[in-house]
Amino acid sequence: KAYYSHRTWPELSAAGGAELLSVAYYDGYDFDQDGTADAAYQPPTAAELGCQPGEVPAVDPRVTGQLTRSLTRVLGRAAMASDAWLVSTSFFDERLRPIQVQSTNALGGTDVASTRYDFAGQALASYATHQAPNQPTRHVREQRAYDTGGRLLTVTQELEGAPAQVLARHTYNELGQLASKQLGGTLSAAANGGGAVAVPLPGSGPRALQTVDFRYNIRGWLTNINDIDNPTPADGDLWSFALSYACGFGENQYNGNIAGQRWRAASDNIERAYGYRYDKLNRLLQGDFLARTSPTGNWGAERGNYRFWAASYDAGGNLLTLRRRGLVASASRTAAAQYAETDNLRYRYQPASNSAEPSSNRLLRVDDLAPAATAFGAKLPARPDFSDGPTSGASTPDYAYDAAGSLTSDANKGIRQISYNYLHLPERLEWANGNVLEYTYSAAGQKVSKRATEAGKPTGVRTDYVGPWQYERDSLRWLSHAEGRALYLYPRDPAGQVSTKVQYEYVLKDHLGNLRVAFHPGERKSYYAGLDSNPDQTRREQHAFDSVSVSAPIRRVVGMQFAHSGDGVALLNAGGAAPQPLGPLKQLSVAKGDTVDVVAYGMYQQPAQANWSFSLA
Repeated sequence: KAYYSHRTWPELSAAGGAELLSVAYYDGYDFDQDGTADAAYQPPTAAELGCQPGEVPAVDPRVTGQLTRSLTRVLGRAAMASDAWLVSTSFFDERLRPIQVQSTNALGGTDVASTRYDFAGQALASYATHQAPNQPTRHVREQRAYDTGGRLLTVTQELEGAPAQVLARHTYNELGQLASKQLGGTLSAAANGGGAVAVPLPGSGPRALQTVDFRYNIRGWLTNINDIDNPTPADGDLWSFALSYACGFGENQYNGNIAGQRWRAASDNIERAYGYRYDKLNRLLQGDFLARTSPTGNWGAERGNYRFWAASYDAGGNLLTLRRRGLVASASRTAAAQYAETDNLRYRYQPASNSAEPSSNRLLRVDDLAPAATAFGAKLPARPDFSDGPTSGASTPDYAYDAAGSLTSDANKGIRQISYNYLHLPERLEWANGNVLEYTYSAAGQKVSKRATEAGKPTGVRTDYVGPWQYERDSLRWLSHAEGRALYLYPRDPAGQVSTKVQYEYVLKDHLGNLRVAFHPGERKSYYAGLDSNPDQTRREQHAFDSVSVSAPIRRVVGMQFAHSGDGVALLNAGGAAPQPLGPLKQLSVAKGDTVDVVAYGMYQQPAQANWSFSLA
């Protein structure tokens, strides 16, 4: 709402429909004007910032003209509630650089972030603490190193309970372009030392998990991410990528359009490619898909499996038609994967109010004319193709909009109603099947939480967003960082006690910033079922394995000779009154590229040779 008043200070009240959403304070820290400061700087230690004691930033009280505190309302919460306001207080050094920010979060906790700068104003180190109700205090320390040109060389991060990690090490070419990026690497305990971590420069420090190389053409355009033409790279590239600005499959480009792209993933090491065609207005018309027959084979496999074609546009550039092929049946033990046309789309727009205009640019319907059943079976709604809703073939619109042009319903996705807040951000989505998705924002538009409720269930799954921290079901799930995220895992030990484990995950992105690969350090896990009589070992085996043979093993006969140590065995008996066909059972979730080694020892009683008989019949 907008208000007008002839008064210098407008009188806005709740009775008149006014709602206070944000407050800003300047020039000092006496916010209640009682003559004393209401906030104080909390100086970090030299170890926390990785510096000498004399290098810890000092606060400067001369803050005239600076925003020292802001209060931002959490929309939808009562004004007097303890978690209704996000309060942020900033402290500055003598150069008016923010050296500490103290803030409350929507969970009811407090975050404190301190920063140390070099003489040029670049952040050298930061130390942050994060508090949330019923959670331990989290500590994050980051350090950075730069070259003489001010370019970022190295970033390290250290979390409590985890060794320090080298997030990235950068090298640059003679033109200042990023030439390579080394991702990951754990600093040794000696390098950590319990205090500040020595920031390793590119070419030094621990071995990186991945080294990503970048190449450019003479115009400075990106052409390669890693060496796609080498199917056996020495440094074990997980993914490689190449852009072509000239040659495509059937049409060359000389105006800066991307004529084609190629990529190769380590999962199968097969190179795949798209070649693009454009109209005279540089609008995309067609994408031809192809793959190599083997890592070094010719281009003759998967022809057209993910092809798209028949794209057309109206005079305003709105998409009118599009056809696509895709996967319709996954591969099985007895059949290969099957591909067919999945989409044959027709787009319809609201007629323009002026008859001279072709359309109003507002999409009303999308009809999928692809056959409902193909030679490979019925179209499955779980497939990632376009889903034509129940209005298919009718004249009623698939989409509805409000006066501001925002989407309010989507029949193709089954969304019955979309509600927006005063910032015009989606606040509530209701599906026809009863599912509900609700979002909470601050008055500044920052997403605070999300709740997903399935039909028929009394409570939903809540996700909270606290800066780089993300919670789900009141449990911390991950911390985002510049090259991926740090996952918080909660494994149970054999005694049932829950511990906290931090696992760093890194991502590889293409030229548009799309995530193409996510990876984390490999981990070796060992499981052993010795069926011994040791009580502690028995508890561990019962926690790690299934089957009654683990909880009730058979003791071996004393005095017999065995090639393997241990005093227990699992008696396997597929028949009888109490059949037990399985011994210690362990189910493992594996992915492509994982290696599994299994060793199982067996014993049997060998009958005397005098009782052997042979039949040649």
